[in-house]
Amino acid sequence: MPIPLQKLPYLALKEVLSTMKLKEIFKIASLSKENARRVKPCISSQRFLLTIFSSDGWKIESECSRNFEYWSEDCSKNGIFLDKTGHEVLEFIVEVFNKPNICLLIKNDMEKFHNYSRFFGTLGLKIGQVTFYRCKQGELQNMLEAFKGVPEIHIYSCILEKKIQFDNNINYYFESIEIRISVNSDLKWRKDLLFSLIDCKKVNINGITHRSGGKLLPTKDLKAFLERWIEGSKMEQFSTTAFDLSKFSTVFKPLGQVIPEGGVQKRKCFLIQQKNNGRKAIVYKDEDEVELKTNFELI
Repeated sequence: MPIPLQKLPYLALKEVLSTMKLKEIFKIASLSKENARRVKPCISSQRFLLTIFSSDGWKIESECSRNFEYWSEDCSKNGIFLDKTGHEVLEFIVEVFNKPNICLLIKNDMEKFHNYSRFFGTLGLKIGQVTFYRCKQGELQNMLEAFKGVPEIHIYSCILEKKIQFDNNINYYFESIEIRISVNSDLKWRKDLLFSLIDCKKVNINGITHRSGGKLLPTKDLKAFLERWIEGSKMEQFSTTAFDLSKFSTVFKPLGQVIPEGGVQKRKCFLIQQKNNGRKAIVYKDEDEVELKTNFELI
């Protein structure tokens, strides 16, 4: 006679659940509060990612295996939680799946970000990643202010507007930020944006290439940016197509920096070093892109 899962001891239940797909674990936990209470400790060693979409749909998945996932559409099709509100379902997920990392994928609705930020705040969670698909150039700085405290930011389209200024007295401190901006955006605005991100750990500002016909920041601005890094910056990785690289190699001699022995993927690179702590980084160009890395191995 088969033994009901509810009557299995902890270690046996944990072993059984380890053989199941996420959708099966979700279904078992959803059957009763007692089931949810017993399932939770059995999966406590796993880390999960909860992604919320603009449609208010969601996906819960294991961070170890992206094939180990369950979607809100499947939840509805399976007749699970039809009597619960969207927030009630999310509260269940947060409780059973041990406060998963939260990722928001939003088209162009900042109010949705604020609503979810407040909601998850009541559950003791902060949003870990935001992907925003479209904003206007004049909205970008307000968005960055709103996203303070979110470690990872992706903004995939920043639409050009005229006569927009960027406050260069504000610096940001994201773990990782990626922005795609118009190739025809104002040069001063573009420079002020780049310099405001000097203390972010990982920065990628893209969309401006030589082939696009857009204007590029002059070599002197690249030199000034690297001087800021040498004076002291938390940046560990940086890449952008924003600068004119036609005189790239002339930047480093005035900085007192050197060409190291070796290179990166057969590209000549320059070694720069911070004044206060001696931290080093390599800087090199890859076609139209300049890259800076503090984690490197010369070959």
